[in-house]
Amino acid sequence: MPTLFEETKFSVFAGGKDLPALLNRLERVFLDGKQQIQVVVVASKRPILQALREMEALTPAKITLKEHVEDSPTSVVAFSLKRRYGVKEKKSVTGDFLVIPELRGSMSLLVCLEPLVFWHEGLSPFLDWAYPRFVTPFFTQAELHQFVRNIHNALPTHRVRIRRTSSRERLKADARKKFKSQVEWTDIDADSLFREAAARNTFFRSISFELVFPKDEKIVSDETFGTISKYGYVSCTSRFDLFYRTILQPMMEYGEDRLRFLQGRTRNETTNFIPKPVKIEYDSEVFSNVQQIARLLETLKRFKHGSCSVLHGNPYLHVSMLDNYDYSAADVWVLNRNEVLIVPQIRTSEAALKRIISHIFENFREGILGEARV
Repeated sequence: MPTLFEETKFSVFAGGKDLPALLNRLERVFLDGKQQIQVVVVASKRPILQALREMEALTPAKITLKEHVEDSPTSVVAFSLKRRYGVKEKKSVTGDFLVIPELRGSMSLLVCLEPLVFWHEGLSPFLDWAYPRFVTPFFTQAELHQFVRNIHNALPTHRVRIRRTSSRERLKADARKKFKSQVEWTDIDADSLFREAAARNTFFRSISFELVFPKDEKIVSDETFGTISKYGYVSCTSRFDLFYRTILQPMMEYGEDRLRFLQGRTRNETTNFIPKPVKIEYDSEVFSNVQQIARLLETLKRFKHGSCSVLHGNPYLHVSMLDNYDYSAADVWVLNRNEVLIVPQIRTSEAALKRIISHIFENFREGILGEARV
């Protein structure tokens, strides 16, 4: 049971709904049973509250979205979501979430105090359905590592111990499968984890950890547990203010900067209809042999909810990519040994560019995103 000075889900949702008041309440919330504080970073080109209100009548039959109507306007708005799922066994999940709109540019936060099943079977599938109205950011391995370092820098008396990872490990060239997906339980410090991952060519989709501190020559748990996903999802059991400052704020900053970098690159938005391509640059000559070009091509052919048309495959690569969600198109070229060139066409949204880039990062290899010369 909560103590006199602790908040509950009810009081968090019923209390004063501006950002400082919400942060204060989440810092003192009592989580009942399997509840966790769960947050996802979301970008929307239109005001997110307006988009959500319009979507209430547009959701498919298996999804019910409804706003909690308040007596007076507030800057933080609550919604309820119900999703029905399952084929042989019909199931449903219901929960509530708060929307903190436009905290940094187009970046907003969705916050819920629910069991993890609400995220996995409710809110996450809803966001998938809402694309491209809503876009979640993606983060690199180095950025995930930096988020963890931020925690340590802000709380030097503690250490971050990794408990669980969800990862994909690149297999040898002659293996039938290109990747091995795995979930591992571990007990290791963060720097060692990322160092070993780099040596094994492994990249993480998410990492779960706990905060520990030395006491009487032992390492004692702080009972603060958290998870970070490369797709802008964060959960924690306590110390929300710490997670907000060290992880969520940088996520919004990185995500907004990346989407802004990808804006305005289509032919019909530039001078003389000349596109503004972007490049993914690697620190070695990845494409020094045709096998690596073939691997990239196979990766592009697996672009989810899109298509890949091969215009040229050897000795250089030229393919046309189409996003089936918003019909954005972009050409992908490999002309140099250490970079991939992505050229927007007449219609190419920043959301589609982000999807193509994150697909290459996750399924082929991470690189440095930058401006390409034309």
